[in-house]
Amino acid sequence: MTKTTFEWRMRAGDLAQALGLLKGIVMSRSAINVLTTVLFKGGRLTATDLDQTLTVTVPTLAHAGALAIPLRALRVVRLIDPDSVITLSRDTGALNLRHGHAWYELPCVPAADFPTTAAATGQSLGGNAISGLLPALRAVRYALSTEETRYYLHGACLTRIDGEAVAVATNGHELAWGLLNAPMPDAWYGAIIPRLTIETLLLIGTIDRLTVQNDTGDSSASGVKRLTATAPGITLHSKLIDGAFPDVNRVILKRLGGNAEYGQTDWSMILPVDAVRAALRRLGALQDDRDRAVRLVPQGTHRLDLVVETVADTERLALMESIRLPQPHKLQAATWADPHTLYASFNNRYLQRFLQHAAGEVCTVHGLMDPRSFQVGAPIGTTDGNGGRLLMPMQSSIDPKHPLIERFQSMSRELAEDAPRAA
Repeated sequence: MTKTTFEWRMRAGDLAQALGLLKGIVMSRSAINVLTTVLFKGGRLTATDLDQTLTVTVPTLAHAGALAIPLRALRVVRLIDPDSVITLSRDTGALNLRHGHAWYELPCVPAADFPTTAAATGQSLGGNAISGLLPALRAVRYALSTEETRYYLHGACLTRIDGEAVAVATNGHELAWGLLNAPMPDAWYGAIIPRLTIETLLLIGTIDRLTVQNDTGDSSASGVKRLTATAPGITLHSKLIDGAFPDVNRVILKRLGGNAEYGQTDWSMILPVDAVRAALRRLGALQDDRDRAVRLVPQGTHRLDLVVETVADTERLALMESIRLPQPHKLQAATWADPHTLYASFNNRYLQRFLQHAAGEVCTVHGLMDPRSFQVGAPIGTTDGNGGRLLMPMQSSIDPKHPLIERFQSMSRELAEDAPRAA
């Protein structure tokens, strides 16, 4: 009788749940065949793409032996009744999968071919000390860059802003930071967590302990920048991005009362988030793809105009949406000398995404008369725990003297004058 060298028995639902966590790491195609597989060993399943390795404990009725099985071959598991017991077994031939009266032969790879991954060494934190990490990463992931050349922007950096520990991400147009609400070890600052690792951490949903190795004191494998995160039944090892993140303190408007480098905060207004986003979507439906600029123009004390100039069949057209503000905007008196100095153009798509992450129905917007930045949320150091966001302005071909724009602005001023009487 042939001796069975590999045999695992488990519920189909338990295996499908574990594979759901691993599928984001397993490569669909690779010249290295073993990277398309999942390692079954010691009651745990492991997947790797050589940059990150995720291990998940799966409840089993019995397990013996180790084997790497292509994830593609295991897709049938999610189509089996979750309460059914499946058996994976192999002697010297093909791998067999059985459940009920069904029987399949599946390909497999020797466990010895599966690559090993080193754990991070360094100072670890757990509990409340890292409870703010996942919310911070969730808040900043929309601003992660996908540009190939600036690889160091492909992740979120652990750093300080105005003395507060934060996770920060930027793609050059948008910048977001989330407060960690706890100090970090000095060695952690400057660590850049890759975008795919952030997605895996957020998929796991909880972290009990985190170890960050951010030193490069030697050229051996142990000197590679990496992190290790653990949760109940789950372990993630990942490389960190080896690069220098930009000094974000140079571009963030840190104190709304004024800043030595950027001058005074010249204006602020409270925007009704849903109304502005709806207006931006309507304008975007008619905008030319070559120029997505939207210009922000305050009118009166309770209105904000969103002005767009677009091209349709070689004809230049002006579009405008006028938004009533729930409270008067705050502008310095000198600003009114030339209202055109307040014209700031922003990418429509970025501006929608920027407002999408507002915490409530309204958000307070602060800006500069310059304006080189555009900030939503409370300043660093407040107790809201959310951090903040910046959106950089863009160049625009909008002509503030365009006859149509002047006509729209005249209509907007009439609306602004009617507002107090209507109130």
